[in-house]
Amino acid sequence: MRAHLYRLLPWTVCLVCVLAGCGVGILQPAPTVTPVPTYTPLPTYTPFPTFTPPPSPTPSPMPTYTPLPTYTPLPTYTPQPTPEPTKKPAAPTQRPAPTQPSDPCAGIPADVDGSITPKCGRANTTFYIDIWGFAAHERIGFWLNGPAGVVGGTYQTYDIGPQGRADDLFFTPSELDLGPGLYFWVFEGTSTHHQSIVYFKIIP
Repeated sequence: MRAHLYRLLPWTVCLVCVLAGCGVGILQPAPTVTPVPTYTPLPTYTPFPTFTPPPSPTPSPMPTYTPLPTYTPLPTYTPQPTPEPTKKPAAPTQRPAPTQPSDPCAGIPADVDGSITPKCGRANTTFYIDIWGFAAHERIGFWLNGPAGVVGGTYQTYDIGPQGRADDLFFTPSELDLGPGLYFWVFEGTSTHHQSIVYFKIIP
């Protein structure tokens, strides 16, 4: 065991010397020297060109002033005498036109969805009525209006038929004791409430 330690002793001393700074150590190579870069001279300075001022513009002469023409005043207005109006000759006396007799059948309104023939007549004249615009087989009622209001009407309704119209309905005013004046029949559907109105006049 001692021989082995003795043999290892020199190496131990060397190791201690290296660690203690005995001057014995491992040789290290010198550091590499980096050369200084080559100097590049600055480019040659080129001076700016000499400034040449632009030529001075030649002044233009002012235009010659032309005076305005002399103002000539308008002539003074002289009013003319107003002529006297010429008198119209007196119109000859005219005779009044003969009076036309008034139409006893004038002023009857137009019918609505119906017609009556004739529109005007005496109490013994028979009048014929056509009405239309109702639904097929609609039940209708009707009444008569006169100068004093409602004259009379139906208590029940009637089938208008498959075409929704009725033709050649007729009446004689004398049978209803109607006097002179304007009258109108109103026919109204019970489902659509459509109305047909025909106007007539009884004359004396």
